[in-house]
Amino acid sequence: MLEFVWIEEYGVIKNQGFNFNPQVYYSFNDKTGELVKTAQNEMPDNFFSISNNTVENITALVGANGTGKSTVLEFISSFLTYFRPLGGFIILNNQIINKSDVQIIPSKSWIGKVPKILNRRDLINNHRRKERAKEIDENAETRNSVLGLKILENIITDTRIIYYSGEANLEHTNRVYQSLLGLSDEFENSHFTDMSDVALTARDQTRYRSDKAIYSGENPILAYRSGESERFIELMRSEYRNLIPFSLESLSLGLSFNGIDKVFFESYDEMAFESIASLMYMLIKQEKKRIPAKTSTLLKGIQDYGLGGYFNSKYNDFEKGNPAENLVVNLYHHLLLRHLREQLMETMGELAERNKLRDFTSLLSEIEKAFTTSKSYLEQIQDYFRTTRFASNDTGTLNLKAVDAFYKELVETDLWKYERFKIDLSEIGTIDKILLALRTFDKDSGLKYRVSSIFDLDV
Repeated sequence: MLEFVWIEEYGVIKNQGFNFNPQVYYSFNDKTGELVKTAQNEMPDNFFSISNNTVENITALVGANGTGKSTVLEFISSFLTYFRPLGGFIILNNQIINKSDVQIIPSKSWIGKVPKILNRRDLINNHRRKERAKEIDENAETRNSVLGLKILENIITDTRIIYYSGEANLEHTNRVYQSLLGLSDEFENSHFTDMSDVALTARDQTRYRSDKAIYSGENPILAYRSGESERFIELMRSEYRNLIPFSLESLSLGLSFNGIDKVFFESYDEMAFESIASLMYMLIKQEKKRIPAKTSTLLKGIQDYGLGGYFNSKYNDFEKGNPAENLVVNLYHHLLLRHLREQLMETMGELAERNKLRDFTSLLSEIEKAFTTSKSYLEQIQDYFRTTRFASNDTGTLNLKAVDAFYKELVETDLWKYERFKIDLSEIGTIDKILLALRTFDKDSGLKYRVSSIFDLDV
């Protein structure tokens, strides 16, 4: 049990001690090195007792913003997991661990048994003995020992530090920068879990940026939201589930098609596509070419609705006539919007940087071939994916067999209702099946981005 921490200088704290055992009190004189231990008022019997007898002590750090509460916790975690001296020492119930240059002298009035004092050389030699390596002598340099000074890999083996913060405090929390930059050795230690909001957000953003089409890769809130749902599901599937006594009876997992691509097209439809369609009309007329009826129909649709709006209007018409195929058309419709958006990532640079319409014209030509036929909207989408080659080197080509296999997995769950899947969290087997189907779909889709990102997970 942690009883006392002395911080020589760390952040806003200098030459200050912190007591964590309510039954004893420590004080340290940094001038003489004397460390005093006195008894406090004893706690009542069974003060911390609960049904499974797991709590030994509860300590709170209380103070105004900026006074050093987080800094103390950071010092403790860094002291235990970092391989360099940090100007201080800690007292456990059976030993004193000193990484500083200060000599500690227990007072003559010490209450109880004087614990063993481990200095830097003791820590390093303790580790070297385990590794059957030659011990260092008293003249050896001890300020930097890659493993010997990591307490949680050397002395303490049954402790895990969980770092949690409710806000991203970029001004006072050094760990924030370490999380964002990924430079700290502390986070590589298996005994350390950083679940602060800023660390999780940084991790989620990094993960989703590998898929350039998904907005959550650039929007930290959406990235965090998506990541939290996945972490919750992983918790349900982990060994910790048996250690957490909460009920899943009233909780459910929602899997639904998200509106990320719809938001993208609504923005670009308003900004660009009506003007682009008008420009193409003008260019064709300038060349004194006759506009084919199919081209005119497509351009008119883009002028009226925008590019995304054009496909949304086709989807709405299809849905009215084919309610039984609602799931499959939703699936293909969202795959189409995501894929078109990927194509536009390739063309918009052409329009903005070199003011050329060649690439956009090529994309529009492929759209015209597939979506101006008399076939149903679903068949048109399938034809588009079978034939499109534009920018395929950058995005890949959709494997329709993978779509069909994924669709069958979804249908078998028989959970598609009201535009979403709703699954009780107690149905771990069904959740596992859907998550496996999503991962398999990503792997087999033939595309170079995560197609499963067309869905939202919502707990």
